[in-house]
Amino acid sequence: MSRPDPTAEDLSPARTVARPAHLQGDAPSRWSESVIDELVEIAGRAGIGLDREAARDWLRAVVAADATPGEFSRTFDGEFGGHELALIDFDPAAAARLRQIGRLIATPTTDGVATALAIAGSAAQGRIQPFPADADYFERIHVVAPSREDAVSRFAIAVRSTILRAMDEPGLRFEEVYFGHREGLTLLWSPHEFAAGVIERRLPNGDPVALTWLEAAADPGFVKIDWTLVDPSLGGPGKVSKAIDATWQTPDGTIESLDGAIDADYQQVYLDAAAADLAAAVTSGLAPGSRDHYVWHMEREIAKYGHGEYGDYAKVAKRLYNLCRLTGRFAEAVYVRELFDEPAARLHQIRLRIELAGLLTESERQALATELLALAQADRIWCEDSDRDLICQWAEQMRAADIDPSLAPMADTDDAARRIVSASFERGLRSYGPISRLIDEIRRRHADLAPPH
Repeated sequence: MSRPDPTAEDLSPARTVARPAHLQGDAPSRWSESVIDELVEIAGRAGIGLDREAARDWLRAVVAADATPGEFSRTFDGEFGGHELALIDFDPAAAARLRQIGRLIATPTTDGVATALAIAGSAAQGRIQPFPADADYFERIHVVAPSREDAVSRFAIAVRSTILRAMDEPGLRFEEVYFGHREGLTLLWSPHEFAAGVIERRLPNGDPVALTWLEAAADPGFVKIDWTLVDPSLGGPGKVSKAIDATWQTPDGTIESLDGAIDADYQQVYLDAAAADLAAAVTSGLAPGSRDHYVWHMEREIAKYGHGEYGDYAKVAKRLYNLCRLTGRFAEAVYVRELFDEPAARLHQIRLRIELAGLLTESERQALATELLALAQADRIWCEDSDRDLICQWAEQMRAADIDPSLAPMADTDDAARRIVSASFERGLRSYGPISRLIDEIRRRHADLAPPH
């Protein structure tokens, strides 16, 4: 996204965003260079290579974006849309592949049902996350209907027909779908339950419940579909997911959520102009507190994944980046983004290939084993010797064809890889004082959260 260099006026706070004092200066050159000098020095001591020129370009771009009053924007050619800060991190070179996959999983527009597909997560941050672990999508399904009951019915049919249509694609394998919420219970449908159209569960109070697909749609809750991508021409094997936000336009033009809340666009990039227009229209009336809610949600995720033995600091880093770039902690965001180019980020991506090793060809497994050995022994990977030995042993057995890939991954091997990735990300994050203090502050604020399992 091309932007002119900022002026001194551009660097002054233009919104009520919490911007740390160390990000404010008298002149753009002095401000940016002093911050970058400090970051380069700190990163170097931590063994992290920080690209000075890339950091400078990113800082200038985000400061210029933050100084403008609008948040939802379009690229200069009008082809993509999303939050200004999200567009800065998006790499258009990846659009062709993402659109190909998107065509397989997108909900088609029908009478009274409009849809807008976007990419999210690391897939939308290709400029700073060169090693995305999977392809995450986000879709708005907007229903125009005379009643909520009719809107719910149309939404349920649209989601179900989309999953059924994708089942005919040989390059995709349907795994599960979150659809429906009852008395504190989120309903997760297996392929068998989805095919039957009925799900049976026990509620938290112990009572049994059986719901049809349409009955579950009355309170859809969190809706997310997961597939395994098996088509190598599209980058498979890998994981593809799609989260869905459902809205209803009433006869008087009011837009209401069907799942409890209308999601804001802080990390999505829409892949075509029509989708961007629909997203802008649906989110135009969001309350001012939507940004605060998003920040609160990111903090909850950081606290959850930064907790104890079962923590995952790779996920902490991703959510910290989203949090810092949106709240004006730009120096912290510059530092975090460099971690995604480190060996631990590559190992985080490879964990998925370990999980799907049974779908790889013999030559692909050999390449995976060689790459895994090199990463496990990298100087900038921090881990316990026992975890390193476990990974190396697994890779050596895979390279020697001593284990059946259909049995991979072994649970202890995957746990070791997770610990290595998490420990390396934690060490990188904790090496920068402002980030370490921010993590601790967030954990204290959300001390009620239990660790993930």
